[in-house]
Amino acid sequence: MSNLFYKYYDILFTSKDYEEEVFKSLEIAKKYLNHEPKNILEIGCGTGSHTLELAKLNIPITSIDVDQEMITRCREKIKENNISNVEIYDKRIQDLDLKDFDICFSLFNVVTYIPKFNELVSFFNAIYNSLSDDSVYIFDCWNGSAALLDPPKGKEYSVKNNNEEINCKLESNTDFINQKTTLRYNLRVTKENGEVIEDKYDLDQYLWTPNQIKDALGLAGFTKFECYENFNLNEVATDKHWKIMFVCQK
Repeated sequence: MSNLFYKYYDILFTSKDYEEEVFKSLEIAKKYLNHEPKNILEIGCGTGSHTLELAKLNIPITSIDVDQEMITRCREKIKENNISNVEIYDKRIQDLDLKDFDICFSLFNVVTYIPKFNELVSFFNAIYNSLSDDSVYIFDCWNGSAALLDPPKGKEYSVKNNNEEINCKLESNTDFINQKTTLRYNLRVTKENGEVIEDKYDLDQYLWTPNQIKDALGLAGFTKFECYENFNLNEVATDKHWKIMFVCQK
């Protein structure tokens, strides 16, 4: 476990527009619903950045994640912002008996953390069972086909946090046989007094192809689903689109 990765997670991804992603996801979901959503299920809430935006809807939100460090930070954010319409669980969706949700979101590559096909089917099946009829499930992910053709590359960047500087050297290693990319976050934090702290964190991403995901959705019970360029219903996904989005309806 990397203490620095969790401590500075939100800083490392400060350029990610959580507000815009929630807005676009809701706009897409409403195209498929014939009524205003009464509740929302969020799977893979992480530190709660999407959760805070969803909470603004003033309807019940149920958010879950299996990462205890992430959940701790999510709960802190909910408490700090005096939010009362979010219920948080630190369990797998397969281990919860949730029913009758109008919308379900799994944003920020949640499905690419699932290592085995049977677990992917189980994950989707639990979501299917948690939805009401005609409800919508939306998730974004890496496009395994595109990632295998053009594997993700490393990069290096720095961000400021008050009087600290966080340098991240991201290394990427792709295992083509097992369809897996390991991202190594090499972190170096320079304090105001010149003290330097270093740490690293490995994150495995599984490169599911669109067809594998479609097969898993079908085995889980979904019969209606489409795959698009991320947050863009006007562009059907191809192997040129590195990030994609699935829109499913029960």
